[in-house]
Amino acid sequence: MLWVSAQQIADAAAAGLMPGLPTSKRRVNALAARDRWAETGLARVREGREGGGGLEYHVDALPAPARAAWLASHLTLEARDLRPVVADAPMDQSADARALILSLVHKFQADNALPQTAADAMFAEMFTGGSIELPTWIKTAVPSVSARSIARWRKAAHEGTATSRRGRPKGSGVLDVAHDGQVRAMMLAAIAKQPFLSAKHLRILVKDKFGKTLDVTCAKTGEIKTAPLPTIRMFQTVITRWKTEYRNELMRLTNPDGYRSHVRFAATGSQRAQRLNEVWQVDASPADVMLKGGRHSIYMAVDVYSRRAIVLVSKTPRASAVGLLVRKCIMAWGVPEKIHTDNGSDFVAKQTKRLFAALEIEVELSIAYEPTDKGIVERTIGTYQRDIAVCPGFIGHSVADRKIIEQRKAFDKRLGATDEALYDVDMDFAEFQEWSDIWAQDMYGRDQHSALKKRTPFEVAAAYAGPIRKIEHEAALDVLLAPIASNGGMRTVTKQGVRVDGAYYLPMSAMPGDEVLVRMDPADMGRVMLFDPETEAYLGEALNADLAGLNPAEVIAKAKAMQRAFEDEKLTDIRRASRKIGKRDVADAMRRDAAEKAGVMVAFPRAREVYTTPALEAARDASVLAPKEASKSRVSDDRLATMRAEHERTAEVVIKPETPKERFRRFLVLEQRIKAGEPVLPEEQKALAAYQRQPEYIGHMKIFEDFSWAMFG
Repeated sequence: MLWVSAQQIADAAAAGLMPGLPTSKRRVNALAARDRWAETGLARVREGREGGGGLEYHVDALPAPARAAWLASHLTLEARDLRPVVADAPMDQSADARALILSLVHKFQADNALPQTAADAMFAEMFTGGSIELPTWIKTAVPSVSARSIARWRKAAHEGTATSRRGRPKGSGVLDVAHDGQVRAMMLAAIAKQPFLSAKHLRILVKDKFGKTLDVTCAKTGEIKTAPLPTIRMFQTVITRWKTEYRNELMRLTNPDGYRSHVRFAATGSQRAQRLNEVWQVDASPADVMLKGGRHSIYMAVDVYSRRAIVLVSKTPRASAVGLLVRKCIMAWGVPEKIHTDNGSDFVAKQTKRLFAALEIEVELSIAYEPTDKGIVERTIGTYQRDIAVCPGFIGHSVADRKIIEQRKAFDKRLGATDEALYDVDMDFAEFQEWSDIWAQDMYGRDQHSALKKRTPFEVAAAYAGPIRKIEHEAALDVLLAPIASNGGMRTVTKQGVRVDGAYYLPMSAMPGDEVLVRMDPADMGRVMLFDPETEAYLGEALNADLAGLNPAEVIAKAKAMQRAFEDEKLTDIRRASRKIGKRDVADAMRRDAAEKAGVMVAFPRAREVYTTPALEAARDASVLAPKEASKSRVSDDRLATMRAEHERTAEVVIKPETPKERFRRFLVLEQRIKAGEPVLPEEQKALAAYQRQPEYIGHMKIFEDFSWAMFG
């Protein structure tokens, strides 16, 4: 039964007992020669044919389907063989199925005179391959079986213990417990760092770190035993199990965003509001729609109290977009008390901070890489992204979605279709902004929300009876939203005016030497607005004649007239008083003051505090030495000269040249001290003002705005 000749194989194939094999001896021999059965060690000379007879082959040389069918043909089953054994124990279909399988293995072994190990392996192959016709309840209770399971069940039956599906308890395998769990920890760390490592790679890594044998502690006795390194197959099984058992932990290490989205418990309702406009949550995200001109970003603000939302479409993420969103919300809703946002560069830019400070709006920032504490706006953006799937140009919510869309139009893509053609782009910027406004006001704003007790954002906002802070003059808000000039907007007025991006603007109200904050006029390139850096009070405008389309002579004349009038106003009183002061008035006043002080002032003794140092103490001791003792300590003049030369040499201070970055850091620290209100010397302020006008400061400041203190390493 285990060894068959070419003729027997052909006859069995013709009878349907070896599906997939040739039905003629010649073709079987050709197959054996092609697959080199004779070279596998599974071929031998037929018994009684030593003198050159043909070969016969072991069934293990046959393809799996043919082998399973051939072995199954040698297992004859009768009705009584499939009848469960009646026992006193409680009914357990799984136990009954295992007991019946053991009896079938014994029958198969006895009928074919097979060794026990071979019978177990062959029966397991037939059972798992479905070659044995068994009742459905057996296959349901035991879907698959292995030779190892059969041996374990046999041992349990022999010892009189209950058989079970599993051998040792879960998590007690060699790789689980070896070296007190160090092997498991190292393998999981490797999988987390490189998720695509195979079992082969991990086995090599374990072998390299721990050797060919592993130390395993016996759970019952505590004795440390040595176990051989498991096979690759065992590594594959354990890795598959671990990826299920540790799926959350591995996701937390390899995909933090996915972990936060799908695994970590959500802090539902972590932020609440008792009033309309008490808290706004603001965030940004790339829109999952391709527009004419490319993909755009959306900025969204959500009022926590009412859940109403406003969307602003922007070509690129930038601070000016935050300002425009805030303006849009303020004009529609009023001024908020607090804005909660994240640490994105557009939300923490100087321009954005200055705007919020000017409007006296409190800003609350999320913890870095922890966006869940502003989950309301996060979920609202998610709802918005899902709803825009109906828009033309939808590109999917993920890379997987985009691949599906691309596969649907793979033919067009092969022909070199553009992204606009591939995604059916049909909307431009204005149309998409209009659609977003309709979504926020009429779709999302009119939907019932469970968090609002089945009310809509529109109903909650309309029912609010409290006060709402409104800005009376829209133009004033526009001034605050005007973009600040480059390099933080700070300028020093010179005799040529205020320099912005290489152009000079003549001020109509500021004087040379004044420090001013410059805001650009978005509607007029030739006009800038000047503000006091401390109070941000409006000082007036400055004009560039060429950019404003004005007559340069008239602009200069107007500026000079303004300067003359400003100075004349201050000089009037000075000139009037100067006529009353004689040439000797100051000198005589100083002399009289000195005489007065000498006659009426008495000097009182001042409080004294003894000041000393170790060097002074040593010098004092030396000064009171007896002449005899002093003579003993006297040294020669030559030696004294040598000591002085040595001291001067060691006392020399070598000043290391200061690099541009170090110089910028020094002035930056000085600038921070001034902003914090710390006292500094006048010459330090003057040096800082001079340095801020240099290209070195301007260039380094641009780098600092992008990288902050990290630019210094």
